[in-house]
Amino acid sequence: MVLEKLCSTAKPKVDLLEFNPWEISGQDALMANFFRELAVPLSPIIGTQTSNTGTIRRLRLYAKLASFGGTALKAIGTALGADGNVLATVASAAGEAATQTADVANRGAEAQEAINESNLSLSELKRSLTRDMAALKKPVLIVIDDIDRLTTDEIREIFKVVKANADFPNLIYLLMFDREIVGAALDSISGGRGHEFLDKIVQVLFHVPQPSLKCVHNVLFDGLNAHLAISGIGERWENSRWGNVWPGGLSVYFKNLRSVYRFLSSFSFTVAQMQNGSTFELNPLDLVVLETLRLFEPSLYESLPANRELLIGKKHSRYLDDGERKKRFAAGFNILLSVSSEVRREYLKDILVELFPAISGTKDVDQDILLRDLRVGHDFLFDRYFTLALSSGDIAQADLDSLRANFANPDEFNRICTTLKKQGKLETAFERLDVYRQQLPKSAFPQLITSIVNAGDLLDEKDDRKFFSLDSLSYAWRLIYFGLRSFEEESARLEHLKNGLSDAVGVRLMVKIVSNEERRPNSSSSEHLLSEEQWEELKMIALERIRHASRVGTLKKLKGLSYLLWRWHEWGSEHEVKDWIMSHVTTTNDALWVLRTFVSTSRRESNKVTFVRYHNLETLARFADIEPLLKITQPLEIEKLSQEDKRALRAFRQALIWKTEGKSPDYHGDDWRGDNPLAEDS
Repeated sequence: MVLEKLCSTAKPKVDLLEFNPWEISGQDALMANFFRELAVPLSPIIGTQTSNTGTIRRLRLYAKLASFGGTALKAIGTALGADGNVLATVASAAGEAATQTADVANRGAEAQEAINESNLSLSELKRSLTRDMAALKKPVLIVIDDIDRLTTDEIREIFKVVKANADFPNLIYLLMFDREIVGAALDSISGGRGHEFLDKIVQVLFHVPQPSLKCVHNVLFDGLNAHLAISGIGERWENSRWGNVWPGGLSVYFKNLRSVYRFLSSFSFTVAQMQNGSTFELNPLDLVVLETLRLFEPSLYESLPANRELLIGKKHSRYLDDGERKKRFAAGFNILLSVSSEVRREYLKDILVELFPAISGTKDVDQDILLRDLRVGHDFLFDRYFTLALSSGDIAQADLDSLRANFANPDEFNRICTTLKKQGKLETAFERLDVYRQQLPKSAFPQLITSIVNAGDLLDEKDDRKFFSLDSLSYAWRLIYFGLRSFEEESARLEHLKNGLSDAVGVRLMVKIVSNEERRPNSSSSEHLLSEEQWEELKMIALERIRHASRVGTLKKLKGLSYLLWRWHEWGSEHEVKDWIMSHVTTTNDALWVLRTFVSTSRRESNKVTFVRYHNLETLARFADIEPLLKITQPLEIEKLSQEDKRALRAFRQALIWKTEGKSPDYHGDDWRGDNPLAEDS
């Protein structure tokens, strides 16, 4: 502000020279370097203010003489040692003294040259320079900032230079430093009276007043508001949660402008890392809190990734009763907090609970909200905050936002899904979209149904080794199911379904929707979207879609084909399904295709988890003729087939063996004790 004020007029009353001590710190002759540096910017000033062009030459000569004095005295002091005994210190100082002796010789040669050139001693040269400097029309303000950031030796050298040359006229020094740090650094050369020594050098001491906390915080808020104005960030800001973490919490870390600027610089970098087009990949409030901890509570921050399971609520079994769970979480929490600032521990406890609500040990944490709001406390998102990158297999929020924005645009929705499929992220996308199932746009619901049903044919089928996890097709169905539940009238639901399905080309999800609406024993009517009569109407739409896919050749290529054929078999004619299948069985590949389609999986657990792939010949016979399959596949050598074909053919041949032994059609080794030929390790 001083420099800005001094330079604000067209004709400033002083000339400015900003001298950076960092550029010369650690050198032997700081005084000489100071005048060498001073000569460069003073040249144009003196050239325009005086007619004596010899001033710059004398300034440089003075620098050479000053350099010799500083170097020689330092070298002699090193060689003499503390007690002045040369012989006692020669051996230990030989290496350093040799180097410095060479330096003394070089500097001495320069000094002798300067004396010969000027015919003046150092004191005479200084008096001549004094007259030159007094002739300047304007004083020169020499600004030296950040003195308190130098080493102790460098601080002393700076003040020696200032003290030795303070009597030059028209040179004014503006020194900026932390008084306590500099005073302590000068203690060693002033008998422990560094502050008194400082007062003798500094003629006018000005204390920069501390701004009010309100002003400091306003600077912080202005900086945060600038980031919140960026598209995709401000929309995710939560004022209610800010009220939980700022008063008496984060506010204690921002007492001065330095802490504010330090935070804003760091926060800006992180924001730039996680900005993805118009989407921000993190929760901005959680990021503000974590960046504050990273800067001002580094030990605590660095402990967070190591305590991942505790923070997201997986440290202890959820089957524990509430009291035991809370007790164990509290113990882990206290260990985590032990590395933080003791005086701020209570604040930090509340802040961490706000970030990681599961750490309280309760069961009522809404994981959907955490995921939808991109909170660090969710299992999927935790690592993203500490690596500033998407983990392997994760999907960017920008992609999810793009899908949501195009629910009503089936063509664009399908294009995005196809791209995500190639990246191996489509299944993850539908799992993540599930948290928005009750926030779907009602105004464009038929188009939304069309988009999702078409995408259903791109989704992988359920891994038959994972019995308790939802498959991606189920997540897609949930989007439509919960969306339709928002319409109270069954007639409105049916209309949306009929309109959406009539424009769709997908088969798998359409069949799943209709199947889930089918009345079964013990099913509750409240679970269904439609009446039984409406379901019959919808069933015929799905059945015709299956038949159409069989005619145009797309049905055979769909994943989960056995399920679709079962639905066709139950809703339509048994003979038309079997006729369609056998019309495609003309080669060994066709036969293997049938066997792969109808192979089943059974899970076994003893000391280890194993899986058994088997065929129920009675079921298989409903869809295909056994004899042609046997005849076509009989010449095949199993070891020459792919892994899936090996499993299917081995299961088929074993089922035929068990049939000759009188086993039931569904037998697949129920009495197995370790010798089942169809068993595979997990």
